[in-house]
Amino acid sequence: MRQREVRVSDTTDNAIGNNIRAVRVDAGLTQVEFAERLQVSQTTVSSWETGNSQPRRSNLFILLSEFPELTLEDINSEKNGFARRSLRRSGDSRSEYAPLLGRVAAGAPRDAFPVEEYVPVPHSLHERYPNAFYLRVSGESMNRVLPNGCLALVVPESEVVDGHVYVFGTGSGDFAVKRVSVGEKLITLSPDSYLSGYETIKFLRGGERPLPRVIGRVVWFTMPEGFRL
Repeated sequence: MRQREVRVSDTTDNAIGNNIRAVRVDAGLTQVEFAERLQVSQTTVSSWETGNSQPRRSNLFILLSEFPELTLEDINSEKNGFARRSLRRSGDSRSEYAPLLGRVAAGAPRDAFPVEEYVPVPHSLHERYPNAFYLRVSGESMNRVLPNGCLALVVPESEVVDGHVYVFGTGSGDFAVKRVSVGEKLITLSPDSYLSGYETIKFLRGGERPLPRVIGRVVWFTMPEGFRL
């Protein structure tokens, strides 16, 4: 299987978002935890990472104070930024790549599906999630956190935790990506989009309609080569 380098940043316009996301993931923080440290909302962090907005100067000052090992170039630069450096640490070894799979059917093992190619994984993520794989995201229902066309890195898991984004298998053999809210009586699968009109699905604990098969939890995304927002 040939290996093809996938660029971390699709254009210099989103270099800052890619670098911020790389810093957050390298620190092992969720968007909520990262937002609390920077004194902003999770929505604001999501908007930075997807390139829909850029941090103010005051936000950058707080970021650099919270992570004193960083420089402005780590955040602003595409060529020499933190995201690019994180991939450089990975080297060219196959062990630092994750497979990009085709469609994923509910209940079927990951190895049952063809590998399209191998995509680089930041070193810190590979160490933390050695069994992770990529899926290609299609559609706008999760565009606040996962832009249409991105490659989402998925960690195989069978249980859901409140507030995280998960991939679910569908009866057609495809997959759906939703943010999960876990309550005492209900489990809710919600879109996370700047656009309206997407459906929220609720499942009653112990009800007749079971929760779809959980494929895994999304922990990272990157853009394919040549992709433009």
